[in-house]
Amino acid sequence: MHTHHPKDLWTANRLTTPSGVQTVRLSTYGCLVWKHHVFVVEEPFPGFPKPLVKFPGGGVAPQEDLRQALIREWQEELNVRIRVEELVYVNPFPVRSAVYPAARVLAFYWRVTIPDPTALTGKGLWLPLCPLETEQFALLTDRMAFLHLLPKTFLDVKNEKQENTFDRFVSGNYPKLSTERD
Repeated sequence: MHTHHPKDLWTANRLTTPSGVQTVRLSTYGCLVWKHHVFVVEEPFPGFPKPLVKFPGGGVAPQEDLRQALIREWQEELNVRIRVEELVYVNPFPVRSAVYPAARVLAFYWRVTIPDPTALTGKGLWLPLCPLETEQFALLTDRMAFLHLLPKTFLDVKNEKQENTFDRFVSGNYPKLSTERD
């Protein structure tokens, strides 16, 4: 895990008005689900008494593609190469940054996969999908992304009927997840 420095966050991908006022910061995050768990990191930020629990990812550098930024962030934070799958969630409007209140953030969340999820042992936390309280996430956008990720995770399970899978999850009868794609 790496520590963010205020200067790094303010210089990364600023969209400005003609008067030069910062309006939006782009961020990209990866959601990895494996064996009924979701992977998160605890990341220290200046001004917070304890590390923030969040999805791995961060700011998009100038001239950087959203997917490229996500791959770079996972490589920097976790030394892991990911495969970026489908877009899971984008907050519908820029929200105030939890870390830097003067900034607004537009966050993109992607489902990601890696060949060997056990490679992340000791690099973060595997939180169970159920019961997982969204309050465990420090960032509002992470909470919203998780709520969008959860039903999608169980609708995409191999050999399961879409109309029954999420209901079985809620009842505690978990479907078997696969990290492989068809």
